[in-house]
Formats: sequence, structure tokens, C-alpha cells
Amino acid sequence: VGKCEEIVIRGALQQAAAGSGRLQVRVKYAGVTVQTIQTNVATIAASTPFEIRVATTVRSIGPTGTMQVNGVLWVDGISNSADAAALVTIDTTTAQNTTITLQWTYASASNTITVNQGRVLCIEPNR
Repeated sequence: VGKCEEIVIRGALQQAAAGSGRLQVRVKYAGVTVQTIQTNVATIAASTPFEIRVATTVRSIGPTGTMQVNGVLWVDGISNSADAAALVTIDTTTAQNTTITLQWTYASASNTITVNQGRVLCIEPNR
């Protein structure tokens, strides 16, 4: 209980106007999606800076433990896409990883993303 992770990813992206196509950021724990954030506009100009911030805190432990997940996707010049502050059920009895995946809902050669910097800070009170 109390283990925290802070994940920060920074870079630049371009998103083509294609109907309702959006960049989706998925936070996964043990391979299962626990949160999804997405861009909220159709067109984003080339080389637009972005930042993804995700914070997790383990609230209870065991095979049906819980983890608070908060995330936000900032894209320069457009409205921020915040999460719904999910409290999700996780199994803390085995070693697992938190991962971030990015995928567009509409394929286009004009959709590009470059990650320039990323870091994960893990604070584990019992170590």
C-alpha cells in the first residue's frame, strides 16, 4: 500500500484531420488497460509539443487490490484531455508492469509522434 509511480512522456506530434480519428493514450497494468485518454480535436499541426503525465498509487493489496490512476494529455494550443481518476482493481500478489501505449483510431501517414523524453519515478514505501 502506498507504492506510487509517476510517468512523464514529452515530445511532438502531428494529427491529420480524419473524421473522428484521435490519438489514444492507454495506461495498462499487467497488460490490461486501466485508463484511456485521447486527443479532443481532429487536426493538430506538425511538431506540436505534447506531454503525458500519469500518476498511480496502490490503495490496497492482494489478489483484488486497488490502484488510483490519474492521467492527463497536454497538447500545446488545444484543450487538455484529462482522465476520470479511475480506481481500478489489480492483483498485487505477483510482479507486474505499468505500461503506456499510443495508437491512432484512424490510420494516416500524416499522423506522427516523436518521444523526446520519458521518465518513470517509482516510490515504494517498504523498500
